[in-house]
Amino acid sequence: MINNLKQKLFKIYSIFVYFLTIPILLKESKFPIFKEINERAIEYGFVFKHLCRICPTEVLDVGTGKTALPHLMANCGFKVKAIDKVHGYWSGDFVNRHFYIRNDDITSPKIRQKFDFITCISVLEHIPNHRAAVKGMFSLLKTKGHLVLTFPYNEKKYLDNVYKLADAGYGRTVPYICQVFQNVFLDGYSVLAYDLTDRGKSIVNTYLAIKIVLLNIFLSNYIYSKVRLLKNKIL
Repeated sequence: MINNLKQKLFKIYSIFVYFLTIPILLKESKFPIFKEINERAIEYGFVFKHLCRICPTEVLDVGTGKTALPHLMANCGFKVKAIDKVHGYWSGDFVNRHFYIRNDDITSPKIRQKFDFITCISVLEHIPNHRAAVKGMFSLLKTKGHLVLTFPYNEKKYLDNVYKLADAGYGRTVPYICQVFQNVFLDGYSVLAYDLTDRGKSIVNTYLAIKIVLLNIFLSNYIYSKVRLLKNKIL
């Protein structure tokens, strides 16, 4: 009897969800959010390449936003959790319909679980205190864990907010910044790893135990130029 009740409730729930989501899906298919191919194809391909190579068990996605990345990783069998600074960063009602997102700030994380693999995809550039964010991710890695970061990268100079550039084609009205990192800052992340003592372990051993996988996104003045540069590189 209980099983029959559960089946009926699930059927009612499914019908409700169907009629609620179908109009939204139809609207998105007619008016897609992204008008051009973007950098996610490169970034997600990079993430899954290393997931296949490393085969971690427990994965954390940092700064998920409204993306489906943790849902895709969970579909592959990985045990995934996702966090984002929901309050204070996202305006209005924040909903990720793909996955449950825990409200947490990576610059001072409340979560205490350790992970084999952490992803932070096109998020670091939007965090003003990016060094604290990287330190927070290191604190959540297991020994010999892997951290995958993607972000805009410039060989020549660091930019604190490309949205303020005169020729920026995007971002003037958004409530967050977009930094472009330079190799000095990447060196800083390596130094940061030396600062982690990991409960009394030697600094050098801690550094050697943690492998950082970095994907350098192509030089850009604004987001979509990354893809144009990729096309030019391929052609």
